Amino acid sequence: MSEMPEVPEHPTGGDAASTGRGTDAARAAGPTRGGKPRTGAGGTTRAGAATGTPRKAGKAQGAGEAARRGGTGEKARNEKSDKKDKNEKKVKTTEARAAKAVQAGAAGGETPGENARKGAPQGREKGQEQAVERDEAAQPATAAATRDASASAESPGGSGTSHAPHSPGAAGEPGAGQASRTPLLHDAAHAPGRTEALGVLKTYKLFIGGAFPRSESGRVYPVTDKDGRRLANAPLASRKDARDAVVAARKAFPGWSGATAYNRGQILYRIAEMLHGRIDQFQHEVAAAGGLTPAQARTQVQAAIDRWVWYAGWTDKISQVAGAANPVAGPYFNLSAPEPTGVVALLAPQDSSLLGLVSVLAPAIATGNTAVLVTSRDAPLPALTLAEVLATSDLPPGVVNILSGDPAELGPHLAAHRDVNALDLTGAAAELATDLEAAAAETLKRVHRPRGPEDWSRDPGTRRLTAFLETKTVWHTTGL
Repeated sequence: MSEMPEVPEHPTGGDAASTGRGTDAARAAGPTRGGKPRTGAGGTTRAGAATGTPRKAGKAQGAGEAARRGGTGEKARNEKSDKKDKNEKKVKTTEARAAKAVQAGAAGGETPGENARKGAPQGREKGQEQAVERDEAAQPATAAATRDASASAESPGGSGTSHAPHSPGAAGEPGAGQASRTPLLHDAAHAPGRTEALGVLKTYKLFIGGAFPRSESGRVYPVTDKDGRRLANAPLASRKDARDAVVAARKAFPGWSGATAYNRGQILYRIAEMLHGRIDQFQHEVAAAGGLTPAQARTQVQAAIDRWVWYAGWTDKISQVAGAANPVAGPYFNLSAPEPTGVVALLAPQDSSLLGLVSVLAPAIATGNTAVLVTSRDAPLPALTLAEVLATSDLPPGVVNILSGDPAELGPHLAAHRDVNALDLTGAAAELATDLEAAAAETLKRVHRPRGPEDWSRDPGTRRLTAFLETKTVWHTTGL
């Protein structure tokens, strides 16, 4: 028997079966005998160039298929990596466009917030349209980038899990989806550097019985400075408001007049302290009301504070000045003591919004009276702000009641009111003062009417302290 020829090995390192021809040759050779293939004529195998068993041929075929699958997986991973890089480029491009849009809007001064701050209706509409257009332009690119990133993360291959590195454009992270958001009106209004806000004018309220009600009539009127600029809105008190103020003052009179003089002085001094704590606000209001410079206004506010301190010191001394032990011919004691009159209606000066106001109000309540004050018609703000000070200064409710409005409207009702005991006509015009004085005579009111202009910077003395005091004289027999 001749020897079997040697079969060259496959160049790829496997046997001939790895090429696929070995499998067909093995099937043609049929079953083996004793582990050796059958031989034909000439001593050659029926397979010709194939050697090995069918089992080895199957293993070789499986190895080839695994190699082909390995090459396909590597190609898929490469394609996925390329797609991921494209997605990242799209995200970065979207972010850059959004940032440029925001910077261009801020530099050009045409952002919706800038137009809203300037108060131009056309600017607001234009800014809103620009914001909407930028949103619409940025959203498609952002949505496309997000969809591509999601598709890349869910693409098949390997274990089915995306191994893409963390990028700012990934879903749920602060990236393209948030960077493409353009500022709208409310964003621009709160952006850094935009400190101006829409001006809201304050609407003041009356001060009656320690509370701050609106006018019963619901009326208000604008308050302007000397140049005509609108400062605030003040309530326009009505006849009903005047009656309510008198009721509150009468209710507070027994407690206030019955308090010790020392206690009243403490409360007046507390008012001075509270006023000093808001000296800057009063300075601004006094300057706007009187057309004064800041230095002049501050001087007046400081003088008003000193005026409160002045009258606080007089509360427990006025009885020694106004009272007396009178000599009489007989076995009697004759003692005169001052007492408060009761409810006093005060028309505040029209030309001095704070210092003149304090010079009229402080002596009336220092001696135990309660007051209904009608402010200056054109400059009521210092008086209405003073009401806020009084409300936090331990002053019992109803001792001071402040009404803003027209003295010509409120004066006649107060002068004719039977529960008002005294009337101060300092802030009334000459003709109005004459009419009010005549109306007050019908109810036997005590009336204080200045003769000529007042100099509020002078030493006030005790004249206004004694203007609303009644003198009570007591006779008592002497002991044996």
